[in-house]
Amino acid sequence: MPYTGWMATSQSKQALRAKRKQLGLCIHCGDPAIPDQTRCESCRDKDKANRKRYAERDAKRGICKNTGCSNKPTGEKSYCNACNARSTRNGAKRATVRKAAGICVDCGNEPAWNSKTRCECCHRKNIESVQQLAKRRIAEGKCGRCGDHVLEPGYRSCRGCIDDRRAFHAALKLEVLKAYGGAICIGCDETEICVLQINHIGGGGHAHALEIGNGNVAVGRSKMYRWLKQQGYPEGYNVTCANCNLRLARGVPLPNQ
Repeated sequence: MPYTGWMATSQSKQALRAKRKQLGLCIHCGDPAIPDQTRCESCRDKDKANRKRYAERDAKRGICKNTGCSNKPTGEKSYCNACNARSTRNGAKRATVRKAAGICVDCGNEPAWNSKTRCECCHRKNIESVQQLAKRRIAEGKCGRCGDHVLEPGYRSCRGCIDDRRAFHAALKLEVLKAYGGAICIGCDETEICVLQINHIGGGGHAHALEIGNGNVAVGRSKMYRWLKQQGYPEGYNVTCANCNLRLARGVPLPNQ
């Protein structure tokens, strides 16, 4: 029978790293680790530099930038489909935990800002990153949203993304209307979805749109349904058609009154 009193190198490393992690030490060098992390600052910076160097090397080879993966990415993506899917699943799990704790889903260090899922710094960085990526894609004649298809004439997205966005908004609008009494105008019993709106009881819709749109009324109005859902459908709103909404704003009696 072979001698089994020794431990393989990989197993011994795993045991050592587990012990250091338990003691709050860097799993690489044994120095004190950064709070809530497994590495010290020096080893963390070295890991980042190594990952960047390996990613640049793999990009030149035309393979997935994920270390150890030799699959080829599709389109303009830097990672293969399998690694993208795995990263998406892991990111979703991490975001769920951080969101439940009320902290930024990106950095995990700061509290979420202004009823959002990111801190203010990460929120602004994310917006800038998305805008820059969309501009680059559009300049190349690709969909600014998915980057996989050509632009629809007169739009900044492909036909598929346009239809998806419209379907999402229509479903969200119907959900919000149902939460406030159903898809029917309280003033004239109009049921055509496209002309129904959320009315601010007592007025104040313009100021509210300015507030949630950060000074842009059009942006605020486009965010209104999402905002109402995020706030748990607060009181003070009802459903009217565009005409009855204007009647209320001008003090004109509603047809049903």
